[in-house]
Amino acid sequence: MRDITELIQRHRECSRNLWNTYFWPQAEREENWDLRDQFEDVSAKLFNSLVLWPLECEAHQFKPSYLLPYQQVPFIRIVPKGTCTAQVNREVESGYWDHPIEELKEGDVDMRFIQYFDWWNLGHREFEFFRVLIVSSVKHPELNGRHALVKPLNVRVEFDEAAP
Repeated sequence: MRDITELIQRHRECSRNLWNTYFWPQAEREENWDLRDQFEDVSAKLFNSLVLWPLECEAHQFKPSYLLPYQQVPFIRIVPKGTCTAQVNREVESGYWDHPIEELKEGDVDMRFIQYFDWWNLGHREFEFFRVLIVSSVKHPELNGRHALVKPLNVRVEFDEAAP
């Protein structure tokens, strides 16, 4: 495993700045979801260039967040730093994040990156959370296959060369 936290953080900051500086003012004022989708297209291309290309994984194309179903990036693991808290989906892919799990620990949970997440897609964005897929959890097996939100500051990001 290779720590790629800085690589992901660079893309996160680049996309956050691009949205907040150039897209957000018009998108929110006009409630323009098409402009939001255009930004998501640009952000996905940036992810492909700034993250996947340096990892030599450009065959995996990162999809814009408005395209469903959401897909994990199988070789990007989200690993708790010590412990972290996750807001878990009530169901597999619902919009309800009301199942908090405290003290997820490294080695107890296998989480894979899906996308960045903010509560309001047309407003100012911080990319406050990583949306992840919980592949497996030793302590909480009922969470396997569910999506969760974790704060980027509480995790590190690893490149799993052995993942498909």
